[in-house]
Amino acid sequence: MAEAVANAPERYALALQTSSEACLSYSLVSFLRASAILWLVEGPHGKIRNGLLDPVAGWDQAPAASTAAVLFGSVLHAEGGDLPVGAFTTRMLGACSLSPEYMGLTEPLHQAWDMDALTAELKRQAPKGVALVSGDGFSGTVSAYRTEAGVVENFDVLLPAGLPEADSAPALADAAVEANAQEIGIDGHYGLVDGFVRVGGERFREPRLRVLGPSLHRGLPEKLDADVELRGRAPFQHLVAAFPGAVAQT
Repeated sequence: MAEAVANAPERYALALQTSSEACLSYSLVSFLRASAILWLVEGPHGKIRNGLLDPVAGWDQAPAASTAAVLFGSVLHAEGGDLPVGAFTTRMLGACSLSPEYMGLTEPLHQAWDMDALTAELKRQAPKGVALVSGDGFSGTVSAYRTEAGVVENFDVLLPAGLPEADSAPALADAAVEANAQEIGIDGHYGLVDGFVRVGGERFREPRLRVLGPSLHRGLPEKLDADVELRGRAPFQHLVAAFPGAVAQT
């Protein structure tokens, strides 16, 4: 699939079509999202739906409880910088007592985590590249794409058992601000079935933490349903928002 993304003509949109009973690994869901590939589901009477967000008949409410969490983030590497892709991801996961172990383009992953090899692979896929990543207790993707200002590194991983440490969120926020992250987030995920994402399951997420860099938090509403703190001095401030509350169905 990674090769298809790299070789697809610009005028074409790629899509994965499944039945409405399908369940995908979060790594594949994250890969589809990072690669701008549609997940299409054929419903009754041939109607095509969005497998990420469209509701499924008989499954309009998420399970009442789940420990699963999604951890994601992005940072801008300045053009000409020598920091390898994956350093930011490693640092943010490390703030949550997690460590990348394996990487690759297909599951199951066998190649040991190597930031130089990852950087070379994502450069090969440029201007936008995506790779899978996993470690003890998590799996997802690392991606990178070019902009006029530099290279944006993204990661997006699922932790079925949740964050390993109770104080991970504060430590992660501190690390994100120090690293000048564009964004860091933690979401609770309630749309899983045996660790896999069911059709429409991505709707059932709720925000727990957001750290937004200067270019992202400007223009947000003054009042958020969260404990909000601004770190740093204007105009180079990060907004740190910790969310309480119920399941968000977006």
